[in-house]
Amino acid sequence: MTRFKTQLLLAGCALCIASSGFANEKAVATEYFDGSTLAFDYKGNFNNTTISVSGPNGFNTQVFQERGTPTVNLSGPALAGKASKASLPSTVSLADGEYQYQITVATDKIINVTDTLDNGRGKNAKTTMNASETQSGSFRVKDGSIVTYTDIQESE
Repeated sequence: MTRFKTQLLLAGCALCIASSGFANEKAVATEYFDGSTLAFDYKGNFNNTTISVSGPNGFNTQVFQERGTPTVNLSGPALAGKASKASLPSTVSLADGEYQYQITVATDKIINVTDTLDNGRGKNAKTTMNASETQSGSFRVKDGSIVTYTDIQESE
């Protein structure tokens, strides 16, 4: 019995140590939803931001912005313009379901490149680069609009 308690205690400690790594994970941005628009409040000085969104029925889009804070209107004319004009109407209706997003940003932190591959640039080869950070998350769409958990009403 004592051996079982010891094993249980060790398993609990291992779980606490493993989960503390997740708690220390730094968020790149706070997400905000408005209708079919996905926006972020960034927590730092970032540039070269890429936001990728995927969802039901093969939905996939990506937005890049060199500076500033990009937003993604998931059903707007700008998104429809990225596909063939003949294949999409001026606005895209979002299918109900679960969507995933990922943000990738370049930070101001400079890191050394450890790759020694000869890229043909000779003396012009860069030996440093900006560090990147990523964040991912998900959201649900119902009736063409993003639904937050505060919008969901429990039936009584």
